Amino acid sequence: MRKFAPILFILALLISSSALASTSATPTDQAASSRAASSAQQRPASLPPVWGANYKANTDTETCNANYTNCAQHEPEIAINPHNNLNAIATFKDWRAGFKQIYIATTFDGGATWINQLPPGLPYPNITNESDGVIVFGSDGIAYVSVLAYGGSAEGVYVTRSTDGGATWSNVVAAWVGGRGNADKDWLTIDTKPTSPYYNRLYATWTNLGQGAFNASYSTDGGATWSTPYNLGGPTWVSIPVVMPNGDVLVTMYGNGTDIMEAKTTNGGVSWSSQSNAVAITDVFCWLTCQRGSNQQNWRMSTMQAAAVDRISGNIYMVWLDGRNDATNGWDIYYSRSTDEGTTWSTPTRLNDDPTGHMIDQVLPTVAVAPDGTVHVAWMDKRDDPNNVLMNLYYTYSTDQGVTWQPDVRLSTASSDYNIGIPTDSNQAASDYIGISAITDTVWITWLDTRNNQQDIYTIRGSTASAPTPTVTPGGPTSTPMATDTPTATDTPTLTNTPPPPTPTSTPGGPTSTATVTPGGPTSTPTNTPTATAPPSPTGTPTAPPTPTDCANPFVDVTGNIFYTAIHFLSCRGVVNGTDATHYSPAGTASRGQFAKVVVLGFGLPLTTPATPSFTDVPTSYFAYLYIESGFHAGILSGFDAASCTAHGAVPPCYLPNLAITRGQLTKLVVNAGGYQLLTPTGGQQSFSDVPPSNVFFTSIETAYHNSIISGYPDHTFQPNNNIHRDEMAQIVYEGLIHQPEMAQP
Repeated sequence: MRKFAPILFILALLISSSALASTSATPTDQAASSRAASSAQQRPASLPPVWGANYKANTDTETCNANYTNCAQHEPEIAINPHNNLNAIATFKDWRAGFKQIYIATTFDGGATWINQLPPGLPYPNITNESDGVIVFGSDGIAYVSVLAYGGSAEGVYVTRSTDGGATWSNVVAAWVGGRGNADKDWLTIDTKPTSPYYNRLYATWTNLGQGAFNASYSTDGGATWSTPYNLGGPTWVSIPVVMPNGDVLVTMYGNGTDIMEAKTTNGGVSWSSQSNAVAITDVFCWLTCQRGSNQQNWRMSTMQAAAVDRISGNIYMVWLDGRNDATNGWDIYYSRSTDEGTTWSTPTRLNDDPTGHMIDQVLPTVAVAPDGTVHVAWMDKRDDPNNVLMNLYYTYSTDQGVTWQPDVRLSTASSDYNIGIPTDSNQAASDYIGISAITDTVWITWLDTRNNQQDIYTIRGSTASAPTPTVTPGGPTSTPMATDTPTATDTPTLTNTPPPPTPTSTPGGPTSTATVTPGGPTSTPTNTPTATAPPSPTGTPTAPPTPTDCANPFVDVTGNIFYTAIHFLSCRGVVNGTDATHYSPAGTASRGQFAKVVVLGFGLPLTTPATPSFTDVPTSYFAYLYIESGFHAGILSGFDAASCTAHGAVPPCYLPNLAITRGQLTKLVVNAGGYQLLTPTGGQQSFSDVPPSNVFFTSIETAYHNSIISGYPDHTFQPNNNIHRDEMAQIVYEGLIHQPEMAQP
């Protein structure tokens, strides 16, 4: 936060906190009593994260002065690139220049090293400070950072973006300018669901102190321009927007000391509902000096919510700091969820599992939901210090949509004292929040750490990529979708909602780079043009699968993967490549161009190079040109009709090589390439509840299923319109190869 808002707001919080302290409401302690219990709703995707080292993200080397006004960092946020789980971006407040600025820290190696830079274009000549950086990634891999600039007549909310994973940033654009003394706590989110009517729309919310209200604005052009702010009402402090799978946006708001409020838009932010009560809370308010047991706390603290949404089920998860049990437990982390877009919320539940009856504080909760539905929560915790002063980073997670939670684990390797290192003119701000981000196979957390006797930003990365799941079956993911998660004919996103990965250094078959947002994925031309000697003989027939020791495994991220044999088999034969020399990126999304190479090489299709390209968007310089043309002339691959080409900004005839390929599309291509005899079940009965005979892929999916090429989800769905991951792609191609009739003969 940049400041603690006007004096009237502070007085209101003091009054409300005092009144609430005398109430006797005590919610059920469901979370602590039901940890690790089984649930019929469980949607497991992985074992507990394997955590790496604690790494410092800020790179300043100043020796701190007596007032810490040249070395402090606090209030971090973080986001992971959905195309590269080693690439993360953090933002934080930074005093190394002698006044508050927002720094952006970027890593490309899993957090071992970071680069620090300022948002270009700030500070403005009439801005004296920056605060409250927020970072989000779009599904296309473009990153956005919003910054609160204040202390002058150009005070407002500014946004910068990066198209290269945070290596470089554009000049900031003003989302809103409100004049001196008018802005506080901004937040930023983006619609990442390709089937949403508002896909890629950015939403910003902030506190407009001049109005005494929360404001909301949206951008439809990647942050270049922003709509007129919409007044969401007050009182003000913290607003957190989250985007539902259908494109609705819910904003949770806190500021009155007694309730977390909410408002919703169903038309992309053009208009919003009136505020309504979401959850009743007991505010924690501690500023300047505050007694905690026998010790005095000198850093400010107040209730602040964090919220995240499951982009499959639509469940909303909210966590906050609550003082309702302060007299016996100290401050606790509380949790509630909504399964109906905020219409109703579950009974608030104590989330931290330390014993009750002890004055121990937990503070600064944050929450993220991975694409597989796993809910990740982290906070700072004093349970390791009987004096209730030193704190550590703690973490828990749920794989059954918040019904049960795993035991808390400590992640920080050194304790922190938030009473030290506070800049003298920072309104006692140590840290009003910490950050968390989660993608399919990675969770990343960032927090304020004082192990170096000053305020630094530390991070930790957890990997779930190598964890096997006993219920998995070849050809599909293992997570169990909610009953309401029924794909429609137009629903084409993957569980990670990501188009082709933007990695410009890959060899043929790897991701392609992108610099701009274009429908259907990246459009840039890679430099890895295949040579005539790269493909194997077009007449070769795959042999029986060897043991996984016939060539060295170069990929560090597939060991233990449930589809390791398939990936290794195809890798040894030059059919698949990694996204770099040592990473296959199994959770990455496969594109139509990448798959063309895999199917042509895997099934030994004849290689064809026509005199002129068959598709306007696949020039001869495109990395998969040879394979797309070969698949097309073999009758395995095809392009799109004129209407689809136009809708994606291409000139007919087009192939849209960077468009993500779906499970249904890939299955059909494997069946065709393998020469399987098409079959339809007797009586037209369907094997998967979401693939009826009317589905365009029905025959191909049934053929693949009855030839043991694929299987579906545990709830008997196949989800044909979900984009396919790179490891799933390898598995289906592998099964398609080894179950061909000629392969099955003795």
